[in-house]
Amino acid sequence: MAVCRLKSVSLVYTHLETKQCVQILEASLSSDNLSNLNLGYINLSGVPAPILARALCHLQNVRLSHTQLTTDQSVQLMETSLSSCTLIGLDIKGVNLNGISAYLLSQAVCRLQKVRLFHNQLTTEQCILLLQTSLASNTLIFVYLGSVNLSEVPADLLAKAVCRIQHVKLPHTALTTVQCIQLLKTSSSSKILMDLDLMDVNLSQVPADILAEGICRLQNVLLGHTQLTTEQCVHVLEACLSSNTLVSLD
Repeated sequence: MAVCRLKSVSLVYTHLETKQCVQILEASLSSDNLSNLNLGYINLSGVPAPILARALCHLQNVRLSHTQLTTDQSVQLMETSLSSCTLIGLDIKGVNLNGISAYLLSQAVCRLQKVRLFHNQLTTEQCILLLQTSLASNTLIFVYLGSVNLSEVPADLLAKAVCRIQHVKLPHTALTTVQCIQLLKTSSSSKILMDLDLMDVNLSQVPADILAEGICRLQNVLLGHTQLTTEQCVHVLEACLSSNTLVSLD
């Protein structure tokens, strides 16, 4: 099969039928070339869960955004990933994961290097255990955790977990002011966190000096739609003048 002779393949929005998806996944199991596969926006709900799990965990980077996976498929994917020697990146945005046990989800995610979770209807329990487990992860370097309500996650846990990861995106997460303050205070002394996305998080009540100090030791920061005040903007821009690390502020 032509697809499996390549290293990276994107089939986003190709409206593949279930039969075609099964054939591609089965063929990928014997491929020594295919490493990265993007099946975004293809309905995979009819693909047998064992085939889906074994094939995807044979790869390195997999994108499954909005693929309508069933809970059974998601569970088998996570379970199989625990013994995978190849899978390092998983994008599973727009897939309902709230039927997966918090323990299984956290164990699977924290074995990866890069994970993208967005609109997954995660519960607070799942989020808390995921962050707790990440504290012991030696692999996780990129986490996209967006459009999930993190407001009930303990502020100290959130801050410690985020600041142990190099690249973190937390857009649309309903963070409280207390959580934001703790996160920014911790980030100011973190030697690991480099990039932080807080888009659509209300930062207007965060003290300007804490905001500026937390941001200006990072490399790349996204603050779109965070309702910053004029005082906060002035503090951040002044701090930028003396920052030796910041390269991008949006």
